[in-house]
Amino acid sequence: MDPKSNLMKSKFFCLLLSAALFGCKSPNPQVPKVNIEPHDIINSPVEVIVNPMGVWAAFEGEIGDVQLFNANGKRLAIGALVRSGPVVFAKTLKFDANESCKGLLVIRHQPEGDLIEEQKIVTLKIPVRFKPSE
Repeated sequence: MDPKSNLMKSKFFCLLLSAALFGCKSPNPQVPKVNIEPHDIINSPVEVIVNPMGVWAAFEGEIGDVQLFNANGKRLAIGALVRSGPVVFAKTLKFDANESCKGLLVIRHQPEGDLIEEQKIVTLKIPVRFKPSE
């Protein structure tokens, strides 16, 4: 066999092995873009817009749901994230946050709809603050 051919095969094999070992798993999984940043001040109603950018797959025009909790863990609002544009999903949440000044916005990705097992659901948690009542 040609030594150049063996060298090329070895390099190709090393490249493939490196890609398999280091390219498949990421310590920081990709997350979609959301219009609400951590610690943003929000008030009711709030529109939550998620752009999955090819990171999350949709199922029948839905990517999952969005929930809003207060600092005590009480759920204030919930809704399905439905398609509102070419690759954008949105939901307007109405809530009453008089009991707390902080909360947590939880976006759950359910790529297979309601049939997905709970352990396969990916969640994105965003801490938020509530605008004080006037």
